[in-house]
Amino acid sequence: MKGSKTATETSKNDTYAITRKLYPYESMVEYLCTLLTSSTFFAKLSISLGVSDAMTALISTLSSFVCVFQLISGRIARFTPVKPWLIPVTLVTRLSMVAMFLLPFVKIKNLTDVFLLVLMLVAQTTLTIVSPIKQNVFLSAVEEKERVRYLAGHRVVSLVFGAPIVLFGGFFIDTMEKKDLLKEAYLCIAILLTFFCILHILILCLSKEPPTKVSEHKNIFADFGALIRNKDYRSFLCILLLHHVAMGILAPFLDTYVIREMGFSISALGIISAISIMCFFLGLVFARRFGHRLHPTLARTVYFIAYIMYDIIWLTMTRENGVVVYIIICLASGIINSMHTISYVPLIFQTVKEEERTSALALAGATTGLVTFFSVLCVSPLFDMMQRSGVVLFGVSLYAQQVLAVVSALVRLVILILWLSICKKMKKAD
Repeated sequence: MKGSKTATETSKNDTYAITRKLYPYESMVEYLCTLLTSSTFFAKLSISLGVSDAMTALISTLSSFVCVFQLISGRIARFTPVKPWLIPVTLVTRLSMVAMFLLPFVKIKNLTDVFLLVLMLVAQTTLTIVSPIKQNVFLSAVEEKERVRYLAGHRVVSLVFGAPIVLFGGFFIDTMEKKDLLKEAYLCIAILLTFFCILHILILCLSKEPPTKVSEHKNIFADFGALIRNKDYRSFLCILLLHHVAMGILAPFLDTYVIREMGFSISALGIISAISIMCFFLGLVFARRFGHRLHPTLARTVYFIAYIMYDIIWLTMTRENGVVVYIIICLASGIINSMHTISYVPLIFQTVKEEERTSALALAGATTGLVTFFSVLCVSPLFDMMQRSGVVLFGVSLYAQQVLAVVSALVRLVILILWLSICKKMKKAD
C-alpha cells in the first residue's frame, strides 16, 4: 500500500489538543443517537406504527442509499473552514431524529410509513454529507502512527455510555408498554435525543478546525478519476462493495426477526446488546494497548472471518436456544465492530494522498451505500415471498432469514479469499 505522511505539522500543536479531546465525545453523541434511532429501538417504533417488515428493512437501509450524497463532500471540503455549515447541517440531522419519535402523537394513519421514510431520509442524508469531511478534519489533528490507538480509545468512550442506553432503554420501553404508556416512552426518547442535539452542537462549537490540504484537481470528478486509477484503493473498494452486498442480503431483516419470529422482548435485546457492547469494549481496549503492533490489514482479515461465523451462527437459532445463540452472535458482533473501527479509515488513509482523503472516504461511502441499498431492494421481494409461502429444505422448515444467512455466508467466503489474495500481493509489493 502507498503510505502517506503525517497529516500536518499542526497535528502536533497544542492548539488542536481541544479537538483531539472533544472528538471522542462528539463520536459518543453521534453513536448514542444512532443507537436510539436504529436497530431494535427503530424496529419497535416501526412495528408499533404498523409498518411492514419489508418496509422497515427498506427504511432502515436508507442510510445506505443516501450515501450517494457523500460524493459531494469532496467538493464541499474545498470551502474551508467547514464549521460554519457543518453545525447547521448537524442540527437538521438531530431534529429529524427527534421528529421520528414524535410520529406516534400525530394522526397520519395511512401515511405513517411515508413520514417515517421522509424523516429517516432527511436525517441520513444530512449525516452522510458531513461524515467524510468531519472524519478528515478531526483525524487531521492526530498523527498517522497514533490513529489505530486513538480510534480504539475514542470508540471506548462511546461504548461506556452506549451500554447503559441499550440496557436500560430496553427495560424502560418494555415496562412502559406493559403499563400501556408506550407513546410516553417514545416522548422520553425524543426528549433525550433533543438533549443530545444540544450537546452535539456545543461540542462542534468548542472544537478547533485544523488546516487541511485541498485537492489540486479541478473538480470532484477528477478526484474520483485519480482514486479509481489508484490500484490499492481500487482493490480495497472492490472488497468493500462485495462486503456490502452481503450486508444488504441479511442485516436489515434481522431486527424484526428476533422480535417477531424469536419472540425476544426489548428488555432481553437490551441485555444482550449490552453484552455485545462490552465485547466490543474489550476488543478496543486490546487494540488500544497493542495498536502499534496490530496492522490494519490483519484487523480487517479478522473482521471478515468473524462475519462468516456471524452469518453461520444465525442458522442455529430457534425459540428454544435463542438467548444462548444470540449471546454468541453478539460476541462475534463485538469482535466485528472493534476490528472495523481500527481498520477501515486507517486503510483508506494509507492508500491515498492526504488531499484525497475526504474524496476517498466519500467515494467508498457512496458506492458501498448504493450497493447495500440495491441489494436490499432486490432481496425484499424474495424475502416477502419466502415469508408468505414458507421454505422447506430437506424436510426442515426454515425462516426466510436463515436462507438469507446461507447466501450471505457464501458471499463473505468469496470476500475472504479475495482479501487474502490482495494482502499477499501487498506484502510482495512492500
